[in-house]
Amino acid sequence: MAEEEKVVLYIELYDNPLTEVEGDFSAKPRLTGSLTNSMVAARIVKQRSEYRLETIVNILDIADQIKAEALGEGRSVIDLLGEYFLSIVGNFSGEQDSYDPKRHTLVVNFKMGKYLRELLQKVEVRVIGAATVGPVINDVLDVTTQTLHTTLTPGSILNIDGENIKITGDSEENGIYFVPVAGGEPVKTTVISKNNPSELIVQIPMLEDGQYYVRVTTQYSSNNTNVKVPRSYDYPHPLQVGEGSGGNDDEEDGPIVQ
Repeated sequence: MAEEEKVVLYIELYDNPLTEVEGDFSAKPRLTGSLTNSMVAARIVKQRSEYRLETIVNILDIADQIKAEALGEGRSVIDLLGEYFLSIVGNFSGEQDSYDPKRHTLVVNFKMGKYLRELLQKVEVRVIGAATVGPVINDVLDVTTQTLHTTLTPGSILNIDGENIKITGDSEENGIYFVPVAGGEPVKTTVISKNNPSELIVQIPMLEDGQYYVRVTTQYSSNNTNVKVPRSYDYPHPLQVGEGSGGNDDEEDGPIVQ
């Protein structure tokens, strides 16, 4: 990033439900899209690199593969963003117990590095006002893989945390959908085991391999009166089913429409 370039982060304000103080808000960054290796390569090309776009993408992909393999070997991976390292979720019964994928999960931890820490201190934060009141998804957790906003395991359980996401109302449009990034008909889940304003627990349909956005459509309103027209929110991070890069390389460098 050039010295004169300024990094700007836009944040939206949400009414804070944990306090009785009138006018007390919490803030969340406004998500403006995802960044894939092809997008990174395009930005490098814009800086007049002598390397072709395809060459840069290939190098970045190979670097990611090597980093992933190193993590699998028990190494910590350090780059300008920070340090990545593995940990294990799940208990072991005695010294002779073995690793069982049904009870144990490998997860990646992240520790912020100096470059990213210093850059965030220089970020110009702009408040763009109160967010539109409606369903908002904050996090999605694949229970099988124990990963946030990364994977979807067909037939498994998905935990969705957010605000105003309870499925209510008499419209047939209401529900939880899995929207193919590549296009096609959204797939609606038929099993919702927990349906609260701040948390949904649903069963992931038997989706085909590919990438999906999670969509919540509901008539729920925080004032206990359903709105007339269903409102939807698409979680902007694409989630991967099966093998894949975990990013949409066909996207242009721009925002994802929510």
